[in-house]
Amino acid sequence: HMCKPDMLSGDPDRKPAPGVFDDWKTGMVRLASFSNTYMKVSGGFSEMKPLPSAEEQGPLGSAARTELLESTQEWVEHWLQETLSVFGPTRIMFGSDWPVCNVGGGGNKTSWMNWWSLVNSFAEQRISSNDQAGFWGLNARRAYGMQD
Repeated sequence: HMCKPDMLSGDPDRKPAPGVFDDWKTGMVRLASFSNTYMKVSGGFSEMKPLPSAEEQGPLGSAARTELLESTQEWVEHWLQETLSVFGPTRIMFGSDWPVCNVGGGGNKTSWMNWWSLVNSFAEQRISSNDQAGFWGLNARRAYGMQD
């Protein structure tokens, strides 16, 4: 779960608190030094300020929901990018974090779709098309020693 970063600390300019972020990053670098360690990209919603309820967010695709997801992605991207940078695209994998993503994610009606949308947007922008299949499943198969 990205080592459960403290996503509550930061400033109004959407930047994480330097000391907290640096401590988290140091831990991530230590873990990444073990070549058999993988990192699951999950757990973000339960580590940040709660998102509005499904009713307050509006339907998927609405202007209010799109603005909320863009703002949330801007905030979470600090941790997502660092996770990708430290572990590389072959040692990270998507994790839904369901049902825990409901904690702080806006409720069961929207949280999983919000998390998937946010991470999918990041992956499309930051992970090469050659590494997408790994991120969405093949890396997990390798990490857990599952056969094809």
